[in-house]
Amino acid sequence: MSDFTTPINPYAPPTTIVPEPRTHAFNLWREDKLLVIRYGAKLPPYCMVTGGPAPYSHPISQFWQPRWVYALLIFAVLPYVIYSPFILRRVELLVPFGKSLYHKHQRWVRVGILLMLAGGLLVAGFIASILGQWISRPVAMVLVLGVLLFLVGLQIASSQPMRLNIVKVEDDLIFVENVHPAYLARVPNVLDLPNGYD
Repeated sequence: MSDFTTPINPYAPPTTIVPEPRTHAFNLWREDKLLVIRYGAKLPPYCMVTGGPAPYSHPISQFWQPRWVYALLIFAVLPYVIYSPFILRRVELLVPFGKSLYHKHQRWVRVGILLMLAGGLLVAGFIASILGQWISRPVAMVLVLGVLLFLVGLQIASSQPMRLNIVKVEDDLIFVENVHPAYLARVPNVLDLPNGYD
């Protein structure tokens, strides 16, 4: 009986099994009034702000650093600017949120767009006054006001629907405070988790 060996095809697609996304069973828990989230955890479909059902989700991206780092500003801005980037952590999560928060965010987005349009019209008016060679101090103020309105509107329109109140970030864990009690009640307590969880 001959020994048969299947040849390895170097051009074949990889056969590595991609793991399923982590669920919130052992990657999300509470410690007293803090919500602890592990990176990659799939958050339950409830709103952290209202505690109710969350039919919408939005990727939240924000930066965090220890609060004591801001104490460097007492001495000078330069030490803070030099030291801060080395301990700055970026947090990215897909966070569910409720209808009320969604509609509130949409209203603010519309306000931001209106401010951008108003600022753009004022800047266009300034440009028209230059072309018409009619320039005065009030007209220059129109340009400044137009630019400010546009920048403020851009900031509002591009804002995220919510911001996490991050207390600290340790390794792959994110600690969040000011989470709605109804949301925390749905999350297992750290004392209820089995020993040696990963």
